[in-house]
Amino acid sequence: MYLPVRFFAEELDLDVQWLSGVRAVLIRDKQTELQY
Repeated sequence: MYLPVRFFAEELDLDVQWLSGVRAVLIRDKQTELQY
């Protein structure tokens, strides 16, 4: 499971950055929900 993930992560840096950005947005959404 981890080998393919690492392979794609090394091959597709842009996708990794995009995923990290999506994670940041999801975290922000969770924080805003907690505030309300």
